[in-house]
Amino acid sequence: MVMFLSKLQQHTPTNEDIWGDDPLGRRECAVTLTRLIRATTKPYVIGIYGPWGSGKTVFMHQLQLELEQEKVPTVRVDAWRTDYLADPLVALVEAINQRQADEAAAHGGGLTRSPDELLEASLAIALPLSEIGVAATAVATPLLAATGAALKGALVAAKEVVSRRVKASKDLRIGIEHARDYLTGRARPGVVSPIVKPLVIIIDELDRCRPDYAVRMLERVKHFFDVNGIVFLIASDGKNLPAAVNSQYGSGLNSEEYLRKFFDYEYVLPEPNALQFTGVLFQSFGWDRIVPEGKMLFDQGFGSREQIASYVHGIQSFDRRYDYSEALDLFPKVADWLDLKLRDQAQAFTLIDVYLRTREPEEVAFPQLSVFLACMRFGREKKYREIIKNPTSQSFLGQMDFERPESSGLKPLRDWVTALASWDRPSQQKSSVIVNNAREYGSVDEPELLPIHARLRKLSNIGLSDVTSSFSRLARA
Repeated sequence: MVMFLSKLQQHTPTNEDIWGDDPLGRRECAVTLTRLIRATTKPYVIGIYGPWGSGKTVFMHQLQLELEQEKVPTVRVDAWRTDYLADPLVALVEAINQRQADEAAAHGGGLTRSPDELLEASLAIALPLSEIGVAATAVATPLLAATGAALKGALVAAKEVVSRRVKASKDLRIGIEHARDYLTGRARPGVVSPIVKPLVIIIDELDRCRPDYAVRMLERVKHFFDVNGIVFLIASDGKNLPAAVNSQYGSGLNSEEYLRKFFDYEYVLPEPNALQFTGVLFQSFGWDRIVPEGKMLFDQGFGSREQIASYVHGIQSFDRRYDYSEALDLFPKVADWLDLKLRDQAQAFTLIDVYLRTREPEEVAFPQLSVFLACMRFGREKKYREIIKNPTSQSFLGQMDFERPESSGLKPLRDWVTALASWDRPSQQKSSVIVNNAREYGSVDEPELLPIHARLRKLSNIGLSDVTSSFSRLARA
């Protein structure tokens, strides 16, 4: 069987297919938020919360398309791509102007106010506050520094700067209102009795920005966009923004309380369980083509000697479908036990995929242990390094949950570790007896151990260190 490496293929939302199969069950979340937004006429800021790696960016894109289909205009700002700017206000205005330009091109103009005026106002406000000091310094030369004329000139210059900013603030607000009216159809020529709806501004990736930029973005939203009919959707993991506030204003500030001043409503995205997401990974990595029936496990329908013999033969003839199937069965259990986030699950699954696809044609694979090591790599990195450096049964078993072996899915792992830790000549002889009885008579006293014995029967010298060394070459410790 030819194996091709793959990677996580996320569904790309389009106008024709926003949700795909909606494997994470988030369409209902978008419906709820869309209803809330359409009913909003006041200034409103909604925080969309989800852990790092939980798929917030994809959801924000899907929600944006849903809103557009409901004829609610949106403007999207990728904050991380713009945090090279000194002031996020410029990024916000540029995004609004771009949307206005797109609408004007699509509808043959109709703008009642030049977007340049909005940009000019934002630039005037975005000039650093030190400009006032610079203006004073430019007038107060060393020779005249102590004279009344110099002081008077400095004050005049400073007043001009302040006056310009006050005017710019008014112009900016007027420009925002004009943009809202144009994009929502309130002021578009030919539109009769338009339905009142908000303009939605989506800010994504804010928690990846440098702290000063992230905090200033929120402050700019509060100070300059407190306009009826403007709704903000701001994605966050709920951890980085509080840290950004403390980095700017000191650890003594209650950052959570400070942030509540900026958000009117907080919506937490439900996180899918590991089993649900494994189905996404299963298809995305092409495992559904390798194991079309989904499962080929030792305990699936073995009611006859022929079925058991077929299973043992498949394992011993290096039919990789059995390896993939057993990895697939265990993965969500270990991912759930270690509380892996979606992005961590995707990275762990990638590592398992690489491990299985790079086995030699007649090389024994250890799917259960590859699942454990991959999940530990992204869920307990420090413990993973300890195991790799000291691959003993104690280092493995010390990380496993003995209190809930069945619910956590760790019993097969314990069986594998125990077998490998004591793989000597008597164990090999015992394994041969177990496998022969299974093939010849359909008799399996300990069926949960059959996958181990079927794989290890032909090996004379193998141990945990051999498994971990072959795996660690694929994953940086």
